[in-house]
Amino acid sequence: MAKKTRPPIYEPPKNAHNMLLMAKSDLSIARAGKKSDQTRYETLCTSCQQAIEKSFKALMIHHNIPYPPEHPIDHLITYMENKKIVLPNDIKTSALAVVTIEGGFSFPFRFPLSFGTEVSLSEYAGNRRYSISDEGEPDEQEYKNVLSRVETVVNWVEQQIQK
Repeated sequence: MAKKTRPPIYEPPKNAHNMLLMAKSDLSIARAGKKSDQTRYETLCTSCQQAIEKSFKALMIHHNIPYPPEHPIDHLITYMENKKIVLPNDIKTSALAVVTIEGGFSFPFRFPLSFGTEVSLSEYAGNRRYSISDEGEPDEQEYKNVLSRVETVVNWVEQQIQK
């Protein structure tokens, strides 16, 4: 009897363009929007988070820097800056999008004037990715605000890789 072999261990892309394709795939899912009542804005925000994470990892591959197996966007930004990858302030601000749920307002920074519960987009890589929050979910305007920021980040990374 033939011995069963295990499937190969997943190898993440080692090519910046391939990783960027994965980021753009996540962005495409996020852009598709809420097509039914079963689609949640939280799920679309998870795709937004993934698009930024994979874009930044593509940028690290492009710079021949191994990327960490981390998901939080703020950690990836700090890691890149420690490796001397310069990110413009507007890209960092866009990447660190804050989603306000329960009818609040969204700001690039956590102003004390904000209403509702503020959630970092990085949270969609963890707890919010696998559970439905008791705090509610972003509304359509919040989702569109985040999507716009994510598009800015992905487009900027693509321009850097094409240089």
